[in-house]
Amino acid sequence: MDDRTYSALLTLAENANDADAQAALYNENRAAIEAAMQHWFTGLGHDRAAKTVILRIAKRACYFYPYEDSRAWVVNCADLECRRLKDEMERSSRDYRHASAGYDAQSRHSRG
Repeated sequence: MDDRTYSALLTLAENANDADAQAALYNENRAAIEAAMQHWFTGLGHDRAAKTVILRIAKRACYFYPYEDSRAWVVNCADLECRRLKDEMERSSRDYRHASAGYDAQSRHSRG
């Protein structure tokens, strides 16, 4: 068990906005979190997603059980949150393209 990760998760379970605990969680698990971001955000600027992923992991810390392996929990959570964020980004992009296409078609129709 990693004491710093474990302590950070317990702190975040009580207060997901604790900046020190968020920083400790990221610093202790940087390689795993960055690996998940690179996997899900290849070519999409995963650096911008880092803050969002950390915040999401912090908010999910209330689901961490003290008997779990803290590092394994962070690895799984980082992967899950990266996948969710990528899905949201793709959905938002599709919705934008769909709305733009509808707007363009409407504009052409009203001009014709």
